[in-house]
Amino acid sequence: MSDIGRAVAFYEGKLGLRALQSGPSANIADGGRVYGAGGVPALNVYQSVTAGKSPATLATWYVDDIDQIVDELVSSGV
Repeated sequence: MSDIGRAVAFYEGKLGLRALQSGPSANIADGGRVYGAGGVPALNVYQSVTAGKSPATLATWYVDDIDQIVDELVSSGV
């Protein structure tokens, strides 16, 4: 992620995830977040100068009702 502020706005504001912890990333004092799923750490988001340069980035969530989730995301502006 090249801009942790935008990432926080997306993951917390749009997706409604709550950070389990936040901390430094490289030289950025508050540049990283760990988000949970199912009560356990599941997603680590951090600011990086190499963000967007790797084709290997992937995030996966398992859900019971994909149509409901899509509707909720669309209504949140995702």
